[in-house]
Amino acid sequence: MVIIAIGQHAHGIIAIGQVATGVIAIGQSATGVIAIGQVARGGLAIGQLAIGVWSIGMASFGLMWAAGIVGVGGKAGFGFILSALPNFGRKRILPETTTLDALYKTRRWAGWIEIEVRPAEADGYDFFYQGQPLRMGTEGIKKKSISKYAAKKPFRTFAFVNVAGSNLTCTRLMDSGQRVWTKAAYWIGSVVQLALLVGIAVALWYLAFVPIGETLFGAQGVLLPTK
Repeated sequence: MVIIAIGQHAHGIIAIGQVATGVIAIGQSATGVIAIGQVARGGLAIGQLAIGVWSIGMASFGLMWAAGIVGVGGKAGFGFILSALPNFGRKRILPETTTLDALYKTRRWAGWIEIEVRPAEADGYDFFYQGQPLRMGTEGIKKKSISKYAAKKPFRTFAFVNVAGSNLTCTRLMDSGQRVWTKAAYWIGSVVQLALLVGIAVALWYLAFVPIGETLFGAQGVLLPTK
């Protein structure tokens, strides 16, 4: 059993060298359960180029988590890291809606209603409520943003309206939202993300796990009793 190995090619439970492989490996090229080096591969990899289950490096590739200047990880840490796990998005909490009749009758004067926004002439838009045109002003809402979305196709949304006599004013809009997994772009992106994740897993297996296994448990494994 080799506890500590130091040399150009070091293989041990603790390995320190230019090329080091072990449970804890430190070197220019380090492969280990914990690997620290210019090129680091293993469970926890820390280096300029790091690939591991968890990785930290200038160029970082982590199966579960990665952090660094650039890289890819199952979950992105700090730095410009591309997440390789598809994101279904946060669960949208929709507002409790009412009707215009209820607002007038109960004298609540304000509440959420569901409306439809349809494109109009001259890059404009019109509001519709229960299929009928709705005369409603807006306050504090970017009209260009509404026109941009309405120009593509009509869409349903939730409007927070204030009632003053017979006048309606909308102060907030909440998109009823199309779930991300219903969009083609989401599935294309997800395929790319999963391909990157599989690529990291395959590279990690051949570049780290196989060499670590051979070093620790192979014919000349450092964990085997010394004859």
